[in-house]
Amino acid sequence: MKLIQIPIIFLLVLSACAPSQETQATMTATAITTSAAAWTDTLSPVATLAPTETPTVILTPTFTLAPSITPSPTITPTPTFAFPSVTVNKQAHCRYGPSVAYLHAADLYPGDRGTVRGRFEYSSWLYIKFDKLNYFCWVAHSVVDVVGDVSSIQYKELNLQSIGSNQYGPPTGVTAVRNGNEVTISWEQVEMTKDKDRG
Repeated sequence: MKLIQIPIIFLLVLSACAPSQETQATMTATAITTSAAAWTDTLSPVATLAPTETPTVILTPTFTLAPSITPSPTITPTPTFAFPSVTVNKQAHCRYGPSVAYLHAADLYPGDRGTVRGRFEYSSWLYIKFDKLNYFCWVAHSVVDVVGDVSSIQYKELNLQSIGSNQYGPPTGVTAVRNGNEVTISWEQVEMTKDKDRG
């Protein structure tokens, strides 16, 4: 029993030497205050949220292209020029030039048809391509009935060297002799077929 008393006594002695609880609290507060004076401010980074910009939504209109119909070219008919047509109204001659002074080129009969391809600047004679002929010739306006506007037709220049078709060539041995007011022109005979030996 003696052994148990010694530690207890020891504890009591120690607790009697210890400061009171109030003294301990004052000492602790003083120590904390003293040590607090030696403290340095240490900044700890604190995450602060900066005001963020509110995203502005800009709506860009998107155009959805509707399929466009590619126009197919419309063919506009180009009016073709129609030569005035003629119908012979009485028996007549078609000639190599625009006057009765020119040689006969073909016989015309009522009902013969053709188209006007030219006109003479100094008279009403017409340059015509008759359906029954494979060449052009001149006819007086009075012997044909015209359907169409003759004034739209261009004037035809005369080319006396191309008048008619001459499969025989020019005559040879041509001479001209003057005797006062008289001039005699001579040439060698050109042999032709009977149907072409006229005029």
